[in-house]
Amino acid sequence: MKAVSGRWHRQVLLLSIAFTLSGASFLDAGLAQARDLDYFVPVNFRNGQVEKFVAPTYSQSDLKKLKRFLTEKGTLDLRRYSSGGHSAVTIGTDRSLESAISGLLIMHWDRDNIMQALAEREDGLSQWHSGLKASLRHHYRYRHRFTDIIEGKSDKKNQMQRPHIRYNAASLDELSEPWGHAQNDALSFITFLLFYDALESGRSIEGQEALAYAVLLPHYLDAVKVEHDLEMGAWEDKRAVHASSLLVVLAALRQEYEYVTRHGTITAKIDGREYRVDEAFLRQLLLRVKKSLKSILPNEYVESDQNDTRADKSKVRKYDSALVNGLLLGALSANGIISDKMTATVLAGLEANLMGADGVARYPHDIWDGRTDRHDLKRGQEAQWCHVSPLMSVVYGDLYRRTGHKVYFDKQTEHFNRALSHINERYAIPEAYIVEPPGAGKAGSNAKEKTKVNWIADANEPLAWGQAALRLAFNGMEKSLVHSADLKKTHK
Repeated sequence: MKAVSGRWHRQVLLLSIAFTLSGASFLDAGLAQARDLDYFVPVNFRNGQVEKFVAPTYSQSDLKKLKRFLTEKGTLDLRRYSSGGHSAVTIGTDRSLESAISGLLIMHWDRDNIMQALAEREDGLSQWHSGLKASLRHHYRYRHRFTDIIEGKSDKKNQMQRPHIRYNAASLDELSEPWGHAQNDALSFITFLLFYDALESGRSIEGQEALAYAVLLPHYLDAVKVEHDLEMGAWEDKRAVHASSLLVVLAALRQEYEYVTRHGTITAKIDGREYRVDEAFLRQLLLRVKKSLKSILPNEYVESDQNDTRADKSKVRKYDSALVNGLLLGALSANGIISDKMTATVLAGLEANLMGADGVARYPHDIWDGRTDRHDLKRGQEAQWCHVSPLMSVVYGDLYRRTGHKVYFDKQTEHFNRALSHINERYAIPEAYIVEPPGAGKAGSNAKEKTKVNWIADANEPLAWGQAALRLAFNGMEKSLVHSADLKKTHK
């Protein structure tokens, strides 16, 4: 492991400073909230062979060679069960299967599944559709989770009575293990992909499972009062009104609204009752979500359950990497989910406060290291996750292609290179890099070595979310390179 140096390091440093100093043009007052102006940090490359491909700029040929190399090494391999379900850790070898079992990561999370399906779809891989159908099939099988909340038969405060967002990947059956299932973003990811594909392909929403989900989710979000719902968020560790969840909800409802304006009201008869979703209903739901977001952003939350203190005792959380999830969906639809100014402000806040040499922390003072709570960690030692920079690269790429500001293309490339730095010596992408736990080093190490902070990959490897994010980052870079080439032809 070593910090990258030389030409790319110097150029990225200059780009970071230039981006920061251009705050009046691109970020307005957002950077005033950042920790300091010079927020550039070195990048630790874990794989020397991958590092050889890294450059401050790429040609389309360069990118194809790099993607081919990583494909041959298996870095980008994504797998599914025959059910269409996926596991959070990509199951490949017996060793990774054992690791996944001990980490409970062979289960299917709707959020991770749809992230993988989005990457598969962008890359033209047909299995994305089976992934979407797996989530739809599960939720149709347990549709009473939606209808009971909608009809007031279940208590929305009881998370086990909510739709389950984590379940058996092979059978798609629910699990009896207690879990924080109140995750509106996970459910909304499914709706986003369902309607995103319908709008992009020109296909109509058909089939019992798809139509049921299309009508039930908006009514469910209405029933839980999504704009004020104290739910668990993407990290499943804090009851709050999460802006990151609301951004994904907004992206999903916006896609469904556009579909309804083109095709008309959606209706479905479910267990003897007819459910309808029309423009007026979606419009008022969208307005409620937007109003709530306006009162929260650029923060992650300003309203939280003060009795929920396991992971975070703060009432307000300013910076959270989960905010990138909704921004990603806006970028994929080429229509920013919030204003460009707010998008850039959010990204700058994450860079200034959460970005490290090995990844991006989830939020300040995060104690989770992928397997256990770590109360020994100091500020700046939070686990650094590997999926955030590639997703930020996608968002910056969309900003570049829509605004024409080259500084965004430079930031896209910077985060693409950071994404490459996460690939370890086994050509795998772990969930995160963590501070090695006390006593986990070699026996007989001297006192100085024992106090040294050593960053290692966590045990969750390879993580499907990280692999999907890197695939999306490649796709985003390809789009921007084509866009740049087209601009040059236009100006000749």
